[in-house]
Amino acid sequence: MKKLRLLIIHNLVLEMRDGQTLNITHLSKELRFLRWHKFPAKYLPSNIQRGGLVELKLWLSKHLWNNAIKPLNNLKTIDISYSTNLRKFEDFGVVPNLEKLIVVGCVNLLEIPPSIRLLERLIILNLKGCIRLQNLPTSMGGLKSLKVLNLEGCVSLTNLPEDLGVVPYLEKLILEDCRNLVGIPPSIRLLERLLILNLKGCIRLQNLPTSMGGLKSLKVLNLEGCVSLTNLPED
Repeated sequence: MKKLRLLIIHNLVLEMRDGQTLNITHLSKELRFLRWHKFPAKYLPSNIQRGGLVELKLWLSKHLWNNAIKPLNNLKTIDISYSTNLRKFEDFGVVPNLEKLIVVGCVNLLEIPPSIRLLERLIILNLKGCIRLQNLPTSMGGLKSLKVLNLEGCVSLTNLPEDLGVVPYLEKLILEDCRNLVGIPPSIRLLERLLILNLKGCIRLQNLPTSMGGLKSLKVLNLEGCVSLTNLPED
């Protein structure tokens, strides 16, 4: 099927005997949209790297790509939610035009590599329910287009990057149920486009930055369940 552009496989179980991994060696180079629930192979086939894949949804997958992959310049969306075997990403430099990265419920994800700052077109970063994720990269400065950062339920997260305020277009910052989060960086005051700041259930959060006046667009501030919070900023 050399001209195949859309492939959706759902609730199809492909298993090898003796626990071997299925080796998928070929998919159409014309493929634009791939949604494969429980993608059975360890890596994407190499020939897909020469194509024009735009959207990739591999729920419950094992790995995403290896170090030898060539750039996927047309890829706009990656959704690998509930991939419990995923522990880390490889270099984000191979997906330079990515706009959406959705990693919901990847409970064994330990880290986000610093190369994420190369994703200048990234609009949505959804890490909801990544319960073992402890830190984000220290520098977020390259995420010039980011509008939504969802960290809901990242219960191991203790701090946010100090330069969070240099993400100029951020509109939604979801930190609900980040139970071990102890502080918000002062640079948050620079987020002049921020509309929603959800801190519900951040039970260890004791203070907000002293200056919040820079949040000129803020419409929703949720502090429900922030039982350790004793004061609000003067401004």
